[in-house]
Amino acid sequence: MGRKPSPKQTAPILSELLGLGISRERAELAVRVATLRLDREWNWTDLATAAKVNGRQISEIESGKRDPRLSTILKIARALELHSLDELLAPLPLSALLANTAIQDRSTPPAT
Repeated sequence: MGRKPSPKQTAPILSELLGLGISRERAELAVRVATLRLDREWNWTDLATAAKVNGRQISEIESGKRDPRLSTILKIARALELHSLDELLAPLPLSALLANTAIQDRSTPPAT
C-alpha cells in the first residue's frame, strides 16, 4: 500500500500503556492492532484506508486514547483479513506484561 513503517517501529508496550492509566482491555487492543498492522508493513493510513475509517482513529486506538465502537473494530478486523475477532480481542498472555514487552514487529530480529 503506502509508505512502509520504519523498521524500528514496534507495537506499543503493554506495561507502558497500563502505566499511563489506560485500561487493560484498551491497552491490549492497542497492542494487537499495532502488531497486526506492522506485520503487514502498513502505516496508519494504509490500515485506515483499508478499513474505511479515519487515520486519526487508528492512531488513537493504537495509543490507547480511543475506545472504539464495535463497528470500527469489525472494519479493522475485515481490513486485516482476520478469521476471528479473537485475534483482536483475546487477552494477551500475562508474559507480555511481566516481561515488559509486547508482541513485536516480526521483521525486527530478536535481541540476543
